[in-house]
Amino acid sequence: MFTDLDLDYSALSLPNALYSPKVPIDAIPPNNFPPKLSLYKESLSFLLIISPYVLQNYVSPEQQTKTLFIFLMASSIATYIAVSHIYLERMNPFSSRYGTSTDFFKMLLLFIPIYYITLPSHSIETSLQYSIGLWIGAHFGCLDSIPIIQSFGMKFVRFPNGWYDFRSNDIFLLLLLVLLFIQIVLNININILFQYNRVFIVLYGSVSISIVFIKLYTKTAYIFHAHHWFNSLIVLPFVLCIENDHTTWYGCTGAYMVGILFGSCIEGIACWGLDPLFFNPYNKNIDYGKLKDFL
Repeated sequence: MFTDLDLDYSALSLPNALYSPKVPIDAIPPNNFPPKLSLYKESLSFLLIISPYVLQNYVSPEQQTKTLFIFLMASSIATYIAVSHIYLERMNPFSSRYGTSTDFFKMLLLFIPIYYITLPSHSIETSLQYSIGLWIGAHFGCLDSIPIIQSFGMKFVRFPNGWYDFRSNDIFLLLLLVLLFIQIVLNININILFQYNRVFIVLYGSVSISIVFIKLYTKTAYIFHAHHWFNSLIVLPFVLCIENDHTTWYGCTGAYMVGILFGSCIEGIACWGLDPLFFNPYNKNIDYGKLKDFL
């Protein structure tokens, strides 16, 4: 298994990580996408994603808090394998649509600092709810099977130009997203927000400045594309501030939503790759005949 972990080290460099990689023509869209679901796949993926939680219960209570970070990373790996190997039926469970394991390791490098910073917001008591949220979020790609939602998504990510093409059904879906975001904001604990405010400002500010700096440094007309792995992480700071009621399984709304966000993020990386935020329309390495809807 691990002998197939072919890495494209050039893709790990900062400019290549942010901008257009070399995309094989037959990789758009990914093979077996949208995934064809079945009871077998659903059962197997659920058991795989829930397995880190089950194993965690065999750890002594004194050690569970110390192993929380390991649980989060293991759950992310299990979710990636569920999407890549079970849903998309790839032989190499760590592979992406590019045929290498580079995006899997890029995901780990991305999640290590995020989990480290957000660790105080996670809890052993809500590990089950978080795992269930991961499993739900791993189905994000299934939304592409719904034409209305797929059309809305393709327009939404091409902000601002794509928004000019919005029709009545697109505006309705946008309003639902706005109402959901308002609901999240109304349920956040302002004290938690201030507690992690500096950390999030530094983290998100550094990423923003890096993107702008490289954009100006390259002096090339790149086109912005908001991938759902990126959109999930934007909402993450707010969802982490939702308080959980540990006394009831349904009271842990925040834990479910955090799991769904991470699950959606992982699904995007496993399915499409940890793709760049900017596309160069003059890059000859990309089949822009099939990327025309993105541009």
